[in-house]
Amino acid sequence: MKAQNAAAASLVTIAAPTVQKVRWSAIAFTLLLVAAFTAASGWSSLTRYEIMGTGYLPRSVVPLFLLIVLINAGIRVFSPSLALSRSELLFVFAILSSIAAVSGQEFANHFYLNLLGLVYYSSPQSQWFNAFTPHLPPYLVPSLNFRDPAILWAYEGMPEGARLPLSEWLVPLFVWTPYLLGIYALSLFICLIFSRQWEEHERLLYPLTQVPMELSGSDERPCPTFLFRSLLFWLGFIAAALPYALRALHLYFPSIPDPQPQRNSGILFPSGPLTAFNNLELHYYPEMVGIAYLLSSEVGLSLWLFPFIRRGEVAARMAMGMDMYHAEFLTLQSVAAYLVMAASLLWVARGYLKEILVATLRLLAKVVTFFARRAENSAPLPASTEAKALLGTVAVFAALLAWAKWVANVDLSWTIMLLLGLLITGLVVARVVAEAGVYIYSPPFRVYQVMFDVFGKNRIGARNIVLLTAMS
Repeated sequence: MKAQNAAAASLVTIAAPTVQKVRWSAIAFTLLLVAAFTAASGWSSLTRYEIMGTGYLPRSVVPLFLLIVLINAGIRVFSPSLALSRSELLFVFAILSSIAAVSGQEFANHFYLNLLGLVYYSSPQSQWFNAFTPHLPPYLVPSLNFRDPAILWAYEGMPEGARLPLSEWLVPLFVWTPYLLGIYALSLFICLIFSRQWEEHERLLYPLTQVPMELSGSDERPCPTFLFRSLLFWLGFIAAALPYALRALHLYFPSIPDPQPQRNSGILFPSGPLTAFNNLELHYYPEMVGIAYLLSSEVGLSLWLFPFIRRGEVAARMAMGMDMYHAEFLTLQSVAAYLVMAASLLWVARGYLKEILVATLRLLAKVVTFFARRAENSAPLPASTEAKALLGTVAVFAALLAWAKWVANVDLSWTIMLLLGLLITGLVVARVVAEAGVYIYSPPFRVYQVMFDVFGKNRIGARNIVLLTAMS
């Protein structure tokens, strides 16, 4: 009897939560928030370099979500039918978190300025005079003339009263949009393929999801009033927000003291191999302190231990007389670590991926033989959603190769290597964030730069180097 009760309890524990439909009104509200956040994030990033969407728990989304939860609690008191359910609140948070970095960090800072920089830094005043523009198709950039307002004003400022040269962006955006959508679609398909493996088989913690889950309450009580009435909660909130608030105010009003939560140790050792331990980062991130309570002890240990091991490697190299190329050594070591980790993730999921591959082949067989509809008495295909995602991955990958070949005019071999590198780094970063809950994390290398260093710029060629840089 006890065994049966334990088994029943375990089944209850792992039962899937009730999924509620998201109303059209909630979708419309979310789209309005997306439009407003996108405009604000892009403007903030371009004009003040204030990145609102930084982090996998975006710094501007969390307080906005907290405000929405509080307002929703008030609406629930006076008009329960208009209030958002817990599922709808989590839907709002998921969508805002997904697009938080797109307009500001990814487009304003990376895509636009990276693309314009290929023209701007080809000017006669630059050391790269005429190095990039001869290899750029004119339809990929607003202009090939660095004096053109669309190029010059982005770096040197727009004259007062001038109009934005938006018309010059119409053709480049029209040409680049299929590639950009393909990159995002590829990321979504990879996430869809591995999500069930990580959620159901490996049971990852997803520490960052605990924040919106707690703030949104429960199905019975969508507003966690007990949380907002907790003195301990608000003390923790103030302790985390105060350093950043004072630092922000200091930038506008220098008379307010700067708490400087990010410092370094300075010079600890004047000479010798131990100089590798100089300028240790002594950064205080209150959000990471909180998230650390949700991590396993092994992951928590690795967050501070491996930076010391990294510096220890540099010290060992210096002790053996190797005083140069430390950065290159660590970069290639990181590349190897990414390859090993990606291979281990695939190996652990080999049975699951085999199941998806079999389901994909069965799905293809039905399509080829014109039997798209299943027979009435046949069982549903296992992993059919993941099978469709795998087909989508292959289709999008092929479409990106076609775009690179016939639109950007890049050699296919280098494009394949670039896209596979992006998939590998994306998979590893997703795993690190999903398992470790790292608030801000990106690969310690750039895929295209590693390609240039490993294979050599002469072998890749100037045209491919310029275009692969733009595509990255």
